[in-house]
Amino acid sequence: MEACRNYEGCEAPLCPLDTKCLKTAIWYPDEAICNRRGLPDADWLKVQRRVARKANQHDSFFTYDDLVRIKRVHPGIRGHNPDHYHRSALVRGGIDLSGKAKNMIATKRDDGRTN
Repeated sequence: MEACRNYEGCEAPLCPLDTKCLKTAIWYPDEAICNRRGLPDADWLKVQRRVARKANQHDSFFTYDDLVRIKRVHPGIRGHNPDHYHRSALVRGGIDLSGKAKNMIATKRDDGRTN
Protein backbone atom coordinates (compact mmCIF):
# COMPACT_ATOMS: atom_id res chain seq x y z
CA MET A 1 0.00 0.00 0.00
CA GLU A 2 1.21 3.47 -0.88
CA ALA A 3 2.06 5.63 2.13
CA CYS A 4 -0.54 8.19 3.16
CA ARG A 5 0.32 11.04 5.47
CA ASN A 6 -3.24 10.95 6.88
CA TYR A 7 -3.36 7.19 7.48
CA GLU A 8 -2.89 7.24 11.27
CA GLY A 9 -5.71 9.70 11.97
CA CYS A 10 -8.02 8.77 9.12
CA GLU A 11 -11.39 7.25 10.03
CA ALA A 12 -12.60 6.58 6.48
CA PRO A 13 -13.63 2.92 6.14
CA LEU A 14 -12.89 2.98 2.38
CA CYS A 15 -9.27 3.86 1.65
CA PRO A 16 -8.38 4.38 -2.04
CA LEU A 17 -4.80 3.31 -1.33
CA ASP A 18 -5.72 0.03 0.37
CA THR A 19 -6.99 -2.42 -2.26
CA LYS A 20 -7.78 -5.07 0.36
CA CYS A 21 -9.98 -2.57 2.19
CA LEU A 22 -11.85 -1.74 -1.01
CA LYS A 23 -12.77 -5.39 -1.45
CA THR A 24 -13.96 -5.95 2.11
CA ALA A 25 -15.18 -2.74 3.75
CA ILE A 26 -18.62 -1.19 3.82
CA TRP A 27 -19.47 2.51 4.14
CA TYR A 28 -22.48 4.29 5.62
CA PRO A 29 -23.28 7.82 4.36
CA ASP A 30 -22.67 9.34 7.80
CA GLU A 31 -19.14 7.91 8.03
CA ALA A 32 -15.88 9.61 7.14
CA ILE A 33 -14.65 9.95 3.54
CA CYS A 34 -11.02 10.02 2.42
CA ASN A 35 -9.72 13.58 2.05
CA ARG A 36 -7.00 12.79 -0.50
CA ARG A 37 -7.39 14.60 -3.82
CA GLY A 38 -5.99 13.93 -7.26
CA LEU A 39 -5.81 10.17 -7.03
CA PRO A 40 -6.04 8.33 -10.36
CA ASP A 41 -9.14 6.15 -10.83
CA ALA A 42 -10.83 7.65 -7.77
CA ASP A 43 -14.01 9.01 -9.34
CA TRP A 44 -15.89 6.86 -6.84
CA LEU A 45 -14.74 9.28 -4.11
CA LYS A 46 -16.69 12.06 -5.84
CA VAL A 47 -19.72 9.77 -5.98
CA GLN A 48 -19.22 8.94 -2.31
CA ARG A 49 -19.24 12.64 -1.38
CA ARG A 50 -22.43 13.19 -3.39
CA VAL A 51 -24.09 10.20 -1.74
CA ALA A 52 -23.17 11.57 1.70
CA ARG A 53 -24.81 14.90 0.82
CA LYS A 54 -27.95 13.51 -0.79
CA ALA A 55 -28.77 10.46 1.33
CA ASN A 56 -31.76 11.21 3.57
CA GLN A 57 -31.24 8.21 5.80
CA HIS A 58 -27.92 6.87 6.95
CA ASP A 59 -29.02 3.38 7.91
CA SER A 60 -28.06 1.69 4.65
CA PHE A 61 -24.55 0.88 3.50
CA PHE A 62 -22.58 0.96 0.25
CA THR A 63 -19.61 -1.06 -0.94
CA TYR A 64 -16.78 0.12 -3.16
CA ASP A 65 -18.37 -1.79 -6.05
CA ASP A 66 -21.66 0.06 -5.47
CA LEU A 67 -19.94 3.44 -5.55
CA VAL A 68 -18.08 2.58 -8.77
CA ARG A 69 -21.34 1.54 -10.49
CA ILE A 70 -23.39 4.60 -9.48
CA LYS A 71 -23.76 6.98 -12.42
CA ARG A 72 -26.30 9.42 -10.99
CA VAL A 73 -26.83 10.33 -7.35
CA HIS A 74 -30.40 11.35 -6.64
CA PRO A 75 -31.87 12.79 -3.43
CA GLY A 76 -32.79 10.03 -1.01
CA ILE A 77 -30.39 7.47 -2.50
CA ARG A 78 -30.18 4.30 -0.43
CA GLY A 79 -27.69 1.48 -0.26
CA HIS A 80 -28.06 -2.03 1.10
CA ASN A 81 -30.36 -2.56 4.06
CA PRO A 82 -28.27 -4.35 6.70
CA ASP A 83 -31.41 -5.95 8.17
CA HIS A 84 -32.26 -7.61 4.84
CA TYR A 85 -28.84 -8.21 3.37
CA HIS A 86 -27.99 -11.87 3.69
CA ARG A 87 -25.02 -12.41 5.97
CA SER A 88 -23.57 -15.24 3.88
CA ALA A 89 -23.67 -13.00 0.78
CA LEU A 90 -21.55 -10.49 2.65
CA VAL A 91 -19.07 -13.15 3.68
CA ARG A 92 -18.95 -14.63 0.15
CA GLY A 93 -18.37 -11.15 -1.21
CA GLY A 94 -15.60 -10.59 1.31
CA ILE A 95 -17.45 -7.81 3.10
CA ASP A 96 -16.12 -6.86 6.51
CA LEU A 97 -18.84 -7.49 9.07
CA SER A 98 -17.33 -5.18 11.67
CA GLY A 99 -18.90 -1.93 12.79
CA LYS A 100 -22.55 -1.20 12.13
CA ALA A 101 -23.07 -4.26 9.94
CA LYS A 102 -21.86 -6.64 12.66
CA ASN A 103 -25.31 -6.98 14.21
CA MET A 104 -27.04 -8.06 11.01
CA ILE A 105 -29.59 -10.82 11.39
CA ALA A 106 -30.72 -12.78 8.37
CA THR A 107 -33.62 -15.17 8.62
CA LYS A 108 -34.81 -17.73 6.10
CA ARG A 109 -38.41 -17.68 4.98
CA ASP A 110 -40.35 -20.81 4.04
CA ASP A 111 -39.57 -20.25 0.35
CA GLY A 112 -35.82 -20.23 1.10
CA ARG A 113 -35.35 -16.51 0.52
CA THR A 114 -33.83 -14.26 3.14
CA ASN A 115 -35.84 -11.43 4.62
